[in-house]
Amino acid sequence: MVYCGHLTHFRHKNIIEYNNRPFDTIQEHDNVLIDNWNSVVDKNDIVYFLGDYAFTDHYGALELSRQLNGEKHLIRGNHDHRIKSINTIGFKTVNDVNMVKMPDGQLIFLSHYSHRIWPQKHYDVIHCYGHSHGSMPYLKNSIDVGVDSAKKILDEYRPFSYNEVLQYINQQNNNDIDGQQLLFQ
Repeated sequence: MVYCGHLTHFRHKNIIEYNNRPFDTIQEHDNVLIDNWNSVVDKNDIVYFLGDYAFTDHYGALELSRQLNGEKHLIRGNHDHRIKSINTIGFKTVNDVNMVKMPDGQLIFLSHYSHRIWPQKHYDVIHCYGHSHGSMPYLKNSIDVGVDSAKKILDEYRPFSYNEVLQYINQQNNNDIDGQQLLFQ
């Protein structure tokens, strides 16, 4: 199975207040996010992690990575510069953006940031992003896969499976008229 996520902000105590996450401590926050991740991601699954991994040093980041199931691939976010040698903390690959082909042939453009235009958008390439913490309006064939968006859509702070990405995009595209979001219904 393939997953996309997640904007965890592990060990970032202010994220609880900034995004109204319902946790009393950062330890509780981190434990719940790790448990939720591992409840859906198996050891052999692939996870594309779309940035803002952790607010900690190299060793703290490595400790966190070892607790998370799956083969992890990082798309760097704006907070990931804090971890020196980020490519040595348990991610198989580290990129700024990436285009991946799913087992069914669907292409997905991965970026920490939301784009209005992305490579091969006009060929129905899907765009998964984070950064905005669920605050961006829907744009055809794109989805915010951060944990705050997952909480709104899936009712859990966890990664989206590829099938959930497809279901959400198909549902949203069916609510659009010529690719334009219905702002007034």
